[in-house]
Amino acid sequence: VILAPDTTAYCPVLQYQNALTFDCVPIADEDGADKTFKSLQMLPLSPYTNGASYAIGAEDADRTAYSMMLYTKRKSAGEVIQFMISATVAVENLLVADLSLTFVQNEKERVVTIKPGETKDAYTAYRSKLAKLELVSKGLISRDRAAQSLEELVLKSMKRWQSSQSDLKAAADAKEEKQIEIDDQDRYKFEFIDPNTNARLCVIGELTPLEVDGAVNITFYVPYWIYDLTNLGLIPSEDKTKQNAVAGRERGIYDAVKKPQQVEPIMFNFHRKSSAEKIAVCAANGDVFGRSFPPDAVGSTGRINELFGTHSTMSDRLKYEYEVGVDINVVLGPFRGLVKSIILMPRIILKNELKSPLLVRQIKSDEVPEKFCDTFQVARASTTPFWWVISKSDKDYKRRYIQFKKDVDGWQWSSYIPVDETSDWTVTLRHKNQASVEPQLIKVNITSSGAAMYVTFKKADSQYPPYRIENRTLTTHF
Repeated sequence: VILAPDTTAYCPVLQYQNALTFDCVPIADEDGADKTFKSLQMLPLSPYTNGASYAIGAEDADRTAYSMMLYTKRKSAGEVIQFMISATVAVENLLVADLSLTFVQNEKERVVTIKPGETKDAYTAYRSKLAKLELVSKGLISRDRAAQSLEELVLKSMKRWQSSQSDLKAAADAKEEKQIEIDDQDRYKFEFIDPNTNARLCVIGELTPLEVDGAVNITFYVPYWIYDLTNLGLIPSEDKTKQNAVAGRERGIYDAVKKPQQVEPIMFNFHRKSSAEKIAVCAANGDVFGRSFPPDAVGSTGRINELFGTHSTMSDRLKYEYEVGVDINVVLGPFRGLVKSIILMPRIILKNELKSPLLVRQIKSDEVPEKFCDTFQVARASTTPFWWVISKSDKDYKRRYIQFKKDVDGWQWSSYIPVDETSDWTVTLRHKNQASVEPQLIKVNITSSGAAMYVTFKKADSQYPPYRIENRTLTTHF
């Protein structure tokens, strides 16, 4: 019987009834390349065994060991016993880049490359040492030739899981629901280094038992994905220094507001042996990190305070205050709660639903004259993030008011609108030539969506004016 990968076939009936064992031999490696292996002989063949697993191994001509598990399972329908062979070790990549692993066995290297979200059988891994890991597209390498072999790591975890299974059986007898718990003893930290900058990224390799007794899955992941949806090139760090910012980040600068699926996340984890528990970010054009926030507050939204940038022309007197919202959730799909998403977005987003482009600015003050108030252009049917200009000695901007006008010659600035809370406003825009151009009513909606505040400009309905004046006096005419 010749079996291609992921296929099944029935045993010949007469031989199956008369034989107690069977032989098998691999004819190709996991990449499909033809190879010569020694035959695996005298494997148990019993119609009465269900749920049994046996460790088996094959050697190629170079004496490289390929480790597999033979296990049996009774089909739910009918008296059919399945004899299945799978790899002892499967490797799962939950990182955002291709992961290349170099295994060494008998002084020979074998490289396995796994794409993001992919799980691949690694037949030679069990008897090998994990000598090198690479995130090639990020330029990151982790080397640890003094590491224990995977077999030693797996056996250590297996011993603990078998002890847990005994507790599970006792719990089942007592009708209690329990599962094998994966803890820090099953997690191993690999420090990836950028050779050019010495920046670091700590990646976790977690061992978990598979359905087949004796087989394991090793999952590589980082616990946090940071989506930078701002146009600030935010730099995350565990100790408010750029020297300890994580390696391999893509510092994208975006012209418009993006969605998470349009941005590659920054992989983040606290460095090995670090006791830090909070994350701080710094703008690419600044040197001061904002206030730290806890990354494990799943389901919460908030704002990063005291995040500043260097003013483009008056850096000795002024600075930018960036309002950045934070939204923390668990990444769904195959991640099993291992990864949390931290979405960093502009706190104030201007949205133009008018037929004309708009200009928006903050109101002037004694500290920030009108000529230094940044003017933001918002094209029709588009969005633009907004930030403040404040005095260099201030910690935040107190007067959070904006004004706007059409980006068309002759239109004047509107009155002031506060944008520190949700509200609705109807504002009149006037033209310099009021005799020939009628004023327009503009509806301004300030709404909250997650960690962002949207300031939406749209034309007000003239049939439903914002104010109604009623005369309830008895004799007075107005």
